Amino acid sequence: MATLKDKSKTNIGSALVLTGKPETCLSSVHCAYYGCYQLILYYLDTAFSYNDAKRKAEYDGYLQDPNVGRKLGSHEYWIHKFTGFVKDKKGKVFNSIKIDKNIRVLREARTEADYQETDFSKKQTDELYEKARETIKMIDKSFE
Repeated sequence: MATLKDKSKTNIGSALVLTGKPETCLSSVHCAYYGCYQLILYYLDTAFSYNDAKRKAEYDGYLQDPNVGRKLGSHEYWIHKFTGFVKDKKGKVFNSIKIDKNIRVLREARTEADYQETDFSKKQTDELYEKARETIKMIDKSFE
């Protein structure tokens, strides 16, 4: 069975392949983001004792909490939770900030690619792919 880390690697590999053709640049953006997001979930599960059921229960509880103002979407919630863990882990504040910044850029691009009538150039997708590779390296490095 493929782990989230395996799926992350597959998505990053797909992003690289898809960035070369104008008709698949949008899919490249999608894969670049998900490669990072899946790796975040992988480390939440392996390093911080989460799993699908625990993540679902925690997020559902968060959504039901009347003391929380603006609710985050599930991706935002888990990215925020993950970067908080990284920040607390061995004082890796810089990585936490940079990971958060990069993943936000990738997430916004993925949303645009998936849901808006827009195109991405090869140059744009190449830059997003490199941002995803940089983010993955920082995420992995946070757990060395």
